[in-house]
Amino acid sequence: MVVPSKNKIIIESSHHSHTFADVDFIVYCQKALYSKSPYRVRIVDWEPEYCIAYIKTLRQHDRWKPLTIKYTRRGHYIYLWNKNYVKGKRY
Repeated sequence: MVVPSKNKIIIESSHHSHTFADVDFIVYCQKALYSKSPYRVRIVDWEPEYCIAYIKTLRQHDRWKPLTIKYTRRGHYIYLWNKNYVKGKRY
């Protein structure tokens, strides 16, 4: 299931490591957690297998459980959305 998104984010290559892209990605996870709108994030220098492994790791943490996180190879996007968003609720 692909959710249409106005929030299309492309995180450019850092040339040194995955670290800076990781931090940027977590910022967008946080934004998606407190938003009705889905986010579509593409991280240029992440390989598909790295995206899949990273998403599996995020799903293990209670902090990100309210988020639906889906990776699609077509377009190399990670979709983030909180389908149970309630304004004012702390996650």
